[in-house]
Amino acid sequence: MKSLRIFSALFLLGALVAFSAGCKKDDAPEPSGDCTADTTGTNDTTDTTDVVGDQVAPVLKLEGSSSMKVLLTDNFDDPGATATDNVDGDITGNIAVSGMVDVDLAGVYVLKYDVSDAAGNAATTVEREVNVIVKRVHYLGDFDVTHDCQLPFAPGDIQSVTKGGQNEIIFNDFLAGIGEQLTGNVDGQEIDIPEQEIDAGGGFLIYTISGDGTLDDTGNIITLNLDYDLGFIGSGSCTLTYTRQ
Repeated sequence: MKSLRIFSALFLLGALVAFSAGCKKDDAPEPSGDCTADTTGTNDTTDTTDVVGDQVAPVLKLEGSSSMKVLLTDNFDDPGATATDNVDGDITGNIAVSGMVDVDLAGVYVLKYDVSDAAGNAATTVEREVNVIVKRVHYLGDFDVTHDCQLPFAPGDIQSVTKGGQNEIIFNDFLAGIGEQLTGNVDGQEIDIPEQEIDAGGGFLIYTISGDGTLDDTGNIITLNLDYDLGFIGSGSCTLTYTRQ
């Protein structure tokens, strides 16, 4: 009976050793049996959320029109732009403007507006076109005149330009010592001199004159290119330059 109890104890001890040998150790191969507890969902605290940074660009909008006109020498006030961002909010103060408008020089100017948010996302650039334009008023005033005209009675070296009818300007004292007027029609910076007759000699000497001209971008220099016919005396062409006094 005693020997039977000893045998049973040895058998149980052997079984325990065999079971332990089947479980995986850190440096052992996979165990042949299932000796791990099922702890699924009990102690797992790993955060698997995919955190994505700010990838949305700001929204940039012009204030006022994208195309504007301003008269030569007038003031230009840029209406500016506004910028908002989904994260940073109002970032209008960060807008960078490139380009310039010179109101003393006629022409077309482009202003560009750019902005980026704190994450570096750049808004789509917006642009404004500003056209500095010339009107008839910019032709008016007193001018010194130079020319290469070979005429019996030459153009005066000091002339005033005044306004006439719609879009019309008048060159006064056109002929030195005689007076008379030459008229032209303006369209922006372009001048058309329609064919006209100027009496240079009490009805005995008639100038038939036509041509064209321009006003420079500063509004200070007028250039006239004229064709003239003096009848039996002859014909030709010449250029007059008017410089504002």
